[in-house]
Amino acid sequence: MAQHLTDQNIQDIVEILDYWSPNEKLTWERLCKAIEVQLELVPAPTRQTLQKFARIKNAYDLGKNLQQL
Repeated sequence: MAQHLTDQNIQDIVEILDYWSPNEKLTWERLCKAIEVQLELVPAPTRQTLQKFARIKNAYDLGKNLQQL
């Protein structure tokens, strides 16, 4: 069963994205794995779930854009 994300979970995920290494390629799959390992959310939320939250989607898009510079 899918986990519901709390406000704290969302903030923690945004922080993972904020501190994502510019040398490590950012993908939804890698983000899900990082969430599973760092936040111990098992199973990790799916890409589809993460994209529903504007704060997460915006942080992800910003990270992707910074990697393309």
